[in-house]
Amino acid sequence: MADLRPVSGFLFSNTEEINAAKKEAKAVQYLEERLKGRTPEAARSMYEQILSQGLFHTAVGYSFLKELQDSLIASGMTEVSPIPVDNVVIKQAEAAPLPDAGSAPNPRLEKKLKNLSSQLSTMRIVAVVCIVMVISMFAITLTSKSPTILDYETKILDKYATWEQELTEREAAVSAREADLGIVR
Repeated sequence: MADLRPVSGFLFSNTEEINAAKKEAKAVQYLEERLKGRTPEAARSMYEQILSQGLFHTAVGYSFLKELQDSLIASGMTEVSPIPVDNVVIKQAEAAPLPDAGSAPNPRLEKKLKNLSSQLSTMRIVAVVCIVMVISMFAITLTSKSPTILDYETKILDKYATWEQELTEREAAVSAREADLGIVR
């Protein structure tokens, strides 16, 4: 059995049908936008124009035409042209509406997604390493005895004050020793 692919709730078996159905799905979307807010007469005119041009050849287009025909009849139109159908085999999905063929897995997109997820993982690891480094730098700064730019002046002044006190004590000791020895300066 051929590989069946969904487009707008219908299954198609070959690439040509799939591409045609995709084009018709886009055309249906465009026409639905154009029909919003139109009078039944304008909608009928558009319906007749679509039929005369033979725009639709797949189940996607025919289902839109049938919906438009039903809405025209419901609005009170009595003479609505029937929809001419070529030899079309309609395979409608039995389950819930299936996603469009455009949503099928794309190997290139999957590869790109995989690359992006690996890049994201790498970025997370780098971010965690950076956070750990910043925290460790703060810890080192707080526990370090060496002066930092924040308290540099205070620590230097304290250091010089200590040296001055030690120097004064040594001078006093030397002066006392000189006095004991009777050395005069």
